[in-house]
Amino acid sequence: MSKNTWIAVGAVIAMVVLGLVIYSLAKPKTLVTPSGNSVGPRPSPAVKMEVNSNSSYLDSSGFSFKYPDSITVSDDTPADGSYYALVTLKNPADKMMMTVKVKDVTYKTVEDWLAKDKEAPKNPTILGKTSLNGINGSQFAGSGKLITTAIDQGVLYLFESLKDDGFWEKTHQQVVSTFVFTNPAESKSPSGGQSVGSDAVYEAEEIVE
Repeated sequence: MSKNTWIAVGAVIAMVVLGLVIYSLAKPKTLVTPSGNSVGPRPSPAVKMEVNSNSSYLDSSGFSFKYPDSITVSDDTPADGSYYALVTLKNPADKMMMTVKVKDVTYKTVEDWLAKDKEAPKNPTILGKTSLNGINGSQFAGSGKLITTAIDQGVLYLFESLKDDGFWEKTHQQVVSTFVFTNPAESKSPSGGQSVGSDAVYEAEEIVE
């Protein structure tokens, strides 16, 4: 080949190489698992969801808590007396839910409950301690759930929700942090509850002797 031909071929090769470099830089990077399987482009940071707490739930067994306006709350306490309260919080948007259970147990501590109760999470990750209106409690993560539990005077308080680092986790923490006893004298009377406004005040009935 002539000198000019070699120059032309070299120019073409240089242009192809340059094009490949530009394409590789513009292509979205993908994460690769240890097994070598591509898992797609790195997702953008999740949008943080704010939780509005203008609604309160009042259970006549003796407690209340605040919850987001977008959630519906229902009293699903069985009529057989096995629970003081079984409350379900549902979000129509994602069809997920959270439960609040209050019932008698024979365990003295959360550690005993974890070791012996079939409802307890298996091999949970301990997230830390918390307080449930003055009662010492603990938080765990297991099987994709966020779990808060406390035991006092033979009564188990159990909160379970999706652990999503988002809406449900914030809702869970809100319910736990706003949980208060409204009428301790009736805290062991299995019964239903109701959704009320945030400014509602629970007043104990006056006992006339």
